[in-house]
Amino acid sequence: MLTLAALQKLLDQKQGSTSLDDSGEISGEAGMKVFKALSRLRLLKERFNSDPRRVYMDFKEFWIQEAGWEGKAWRWKDTAEYSSWGKYLSLRRVYTMMCAVLEHLDRNQVDLARAQLVQNLKSVQEFVATSCWEVAWPIMCLPDPISKKKHTAREVE
Repeated sequence: MLTLAALQKLLDQKQGSTSLDDSGEISGEAGMKVFKALSRLRLLKERFNSDPRRVYMDFKEFWIQEAGWEGKAWRWKDTAEYSSWGKYLSLRRVYTMMCAVLEHLDRNQVDLARAQLVQNLKSVQEFVATSCWEVAWPIMCLPDPISKKKHTAREVE
């Protein structure tokens, strides 16, 4: 973590310089940007620990405004549609896992959320072991968000 002496050193540097000094430290404007980023991370961590509900509510309000869902019914898994997954499409499954836990918590189903989280962990461990979501995903007891339906018939048909 940057100390007061390090901050003073950064302030003493010539503005606009982005070079490394002899000790290998970033100086000048680049150093100030690093300091600001670290400061923001520290404030985020403090806020996370002091007011976790506010962190949740801010994120929820962000999605309601971003997607235009004011006064409409929506689920956390619906937020996945607003992300461009590209080559990281596999992460959509992980996102869906986290959304399932959050939805249980929103309904005050703490035990179900805990059980879902355990299944999430098992599924990720299975994926790491096999590198295959077709094997790991059924552990989740959730519909696969990126698989293509093989047919339109019901299971009994």
